[in-house]
Amino acid sequence: RATRRKQGSTRALVALLAFVLGFATVPHRVCEREASKWFEGDRTKTDALAADLERWTKKGGDLSTSSFHTGSSRFDGEWLFATYMMSAMGFGQLAIERGLPNDAATRAENIARMETCLDAMLEPRVRAFEDHAWGNDALETLHAAAGSTNDRGHVAYLGYAGLALALHRYATKDTSRFTAMEEAVMAALARRIEASPAGFVETYPREVYPVDNTAAYAALAVHAHATNQPPSPALLRGLEAIREH
Repeated sequence: RATRRKQGSTRALVALLAFVLGFATVPHRVCEREASKWFEGDRTKTDALAADLERWTKKGGDLSTSSFHTGSSRFDGEWLFATYMMSAMGFGQLAIERGLPNDAATRAENIARMETCLDAMLEPRVRAFEDHAWGNDALETLHAAAGSTNDRGHVAYLGYAGLALALHRYATKDTSRFTAMEEAVMAALARRIEASPAGFVETYPREVYPVDNTAAYAALAVHAHATNQPPSPALLRGLEAIREH
């Protein structure tokens, strides 16, 4: 009887070890299948995804806050905005990658797709998720007097939107039709970062998220790269804030 108990315990231990080893290795091995093709920019993968994204984000499409069901109108609005913004980034990266002369048509196609997403991203319906919390519109605060009550916050919308706009400026070699908007967003982000005691700008009133601020810092970095300028004081302030906090 003692021997049978020992054998049962051994089998249970072996089964447990097998489960742990399987859990630790099988899921990520399944998920990483063909991952190298995505990382290396395999055209059969990236172009198919781009075409699928275009169907979702095309002008006059059905994408709206009702497409998302988080239970929060704010979060639904964030998802709508992020869908257009991140799609714009993806199309922009493809356009940059397809910079060779024999890829001109594909590059132009992805720039056009990117611009469709940027136009949508700037629409009132897409940026409205912040309005209730702040009591004003992010883009209407761009030219607020420095240090005024309206020259504050909105870093989630302005940071991520600024990043996408700066990438378009870089991808189009500084001929972007969004240049004036991009410049205004960069100026507002720079003012607010430099004015902040901690180097972080609010996403919503009294709510600060470092990840949203890193998007703003990235926007300033891409802007500097696109315009062949050195890093701005605001960007340096932001990088120091990350190290400090």
